[in-house]
Amino acid sequence: MVEKTVLSNGIRIVTQQIPQAHSVSIGLLIARGSRHEAPEQMGLCHLTEHLLFKGNARRSALQLAKQVDALGGPLNGYTGREYSCLHLRFLPEKLVAALDLLLDLLLEGHFTVEQFASEQSVVLQELRQLQADTTEYLHDLCAQNCWQGHALGQPVMGNAASVSRLGFHQVRDFLPHYRAGCQVVSLAGPICHERVVALLRDGLAALPAAATLPQTQPPALQASCQLAPGANSSTSFCLAFPALPQRHPQRFANMLLNAVLGAGMSSRLFQRLREREGWAYNVYSYLNCYADAGALVIHGETAPQHGATALAGVAEEIDQLCRQGIAPDELQVASDQLIGRLRMAQDSCHSRMERLTASEFYHGRFIAPFEVAECLRAVTIDQLQALARFLFDPAQAVLCLGGEVDAVWQRVQDIPLLSQCRQVG
Repeated sequence: MVEKTVLSNGIRIVTQQIPQAHSVSIGLLIARGSRHEAPEQMGLCHLTEHLLFKGNARRSALQLAKQVDALGGPLNGYTGREYSCLHLRFLPEKLVAALDLLLDLLLEGHFTVEQFASEQSVVLQELRQLQADTTEYLHDLCAQNCWQGHALGQPVMGNAASVSRLGFHQVRDFLPHYRAGCQVVSLAGPICHERVVALLRDGLAALPAAATLPQTQPPALQASCQLAPGANSSTSFCLAFPALPQRHPQRFANMLLNAVLGAGMSSRLFQRLREREGWAYNVYSYLNCYADAGALVIHGETAPQHGATALAGVAEEIDQLCRQGIAPDELQVASDQLIGRLRMAQDSCHSRMERLTASEFYHGRFIAPFEVAECLRAVTIDQLQALARFLFDPAQAVLCLGGEVDAVWQRVQDIPLLSQCRQVG
């Protein structure tokens, strides 16, 4: 059962009672992410999230770590493009201590100059590791090129220059603004909604009315290609096209289209490029969807001599989707796959908590798995083909190549779907 209480300041407490579970997961959603940062502030939200774990007047960082371990743990956080989240998993009998700890982390967290310098150094190391990992760096680069010049395309962690520019006082002064972004608190497990609300109400009342920051509409994707040469002896690619945003009524068709194309072992790209032709040892597709924009990204890793051939194969599969549509059994398998994954995620309190959080943030209500299943089953073959023709537009193809790239790029320009890509960067 899902229950929801809206506090006087607008913060929403959403719980899902799971009597048979042996743990509880809680998430605090803070509507502050990389798209809310000015270019000179890139990485501010991510660094702030890191610094919340440095303790406060009540708990040192070491005491915090020990108490988290005693609760069962783990405690963690992440920063995204549209929101950040602090989350904790704990034993049901530790509810009071867990909520006290998490509220303390959000409301009272502070850090010293020395802690700031130390964590800034950690983030800079994290950035160096990201750039050294060609695959991860390529995904980040692809997002930047999808929305060039717009905050949605900014790297979540910032870059070395922007993070180095962030100062102690700047981040400290940002903390109240960061806390004011708390909009949703969600819990899943063997809990009582009324008790959770009673334990959280006074602490959350200290926060100002939950504020939603203004956001500008991201631009449409524009055909481009960026090369990221690397020392490794393979070639990686990310190829992106537009996708529907989170609230779009046809988003379920978008999910199915992605599944058919590259989100499973029976998908067209995996069967063609990996199983049948042996052109790529890793190929898949995924969706990055936000409140007002989205991208469908195809990723592959190949030997350099197969790079252009693999991309030509991707283009051929997309062309067939657009011209011939899909078979009824393909739609059935894709639908079964998505519904099956949704049902299996119900075994995890953490997955349920994350679903509660995202559903409340984007839709203002809980969208139950059975409702999602009904929407997926309602999608028709004709709708999928029409959506494919709409989304896979050569004028909006964004390509990023990593590793050994020069020979691949020369041949890629002969592929009709990618012929409008012009080198950038």
